[in-house]
Amino acid sequence: MGVEDIRERVETLLGAAVTGTMRTEFAVAEAEEVEIRQDGDQVLVGYLSLDDSPRDFWAEADGLGELKRFTRADDPNALLERLTAEGVPWLLVERYSHGLDHYSVANTRAYPDRQWDVGLYGVFIPCEEVRDMYRDRVKADGEEAARAWLVQDTNGTLSEFSKSVNGEVYGVVVETWTISDGRPERTGTDAVWGHIGSEYAQETLRERLPAAPAEPEPAF
Repeated sequence: MGVEDIRERVETLLGAAVTGTMRTEFAVAEAEEVEIRQDGDQVLVGYLSLDDSPRDFWAEADGLGELKRFTRADDPNALLERLTAEGVPWLLVERYSHGLDHYSVANTRAYPDRQWDVGLYGVFIPCEEVRDMYRDRVKADGEEAARAWLVQDTNGTLSEFSKSVNGEVYGVVVETWTISDGRPERTGTDAVWGHIGSEYAQETLRERLPAAPAEPEPAF
């Protein structure tokens, strides 16, 4: 992973020689491609870069709920009894750790090596909005269906958390270059950080770049 030399690709795009250095401003995330587009008299260079200082997943996002880790100082049973008495839905969370970590509602994922690599981590407490939706679903569809929905919703949140824990947080970077008399100059860089997961980041990048030109059809 590092900054990438893009001069030859820009020359191919423009069909003209470029004199001077053209490198990305930020390091390009490993296994990700640099996208290069011509936009009038400018060249747009788009790519993903790993976010070295991602925000705290739970503290800086609204409406996610709370993941409370069990520690030796905690009495898990007392906590769960209190939540139940208060009418707050909760779900036990386990962590699969084998090189990378993955979190999920307990006993809902078919992890390999469950005996060795999976352990109880803590309890997930949904946010107030999700609690209200859960209660409405209990009234409309019954406890079992509502619980299934809550598990699915929670596992979606925990999967995003897992990506953030594993460093799958990216900046989406679009650089603007102007080529004048064959000399390149970076005239702007627009970088938005904090995109969790490469698929989401790539989708955002595609939205910010002009569509790639269609490949010419082969002649027969």
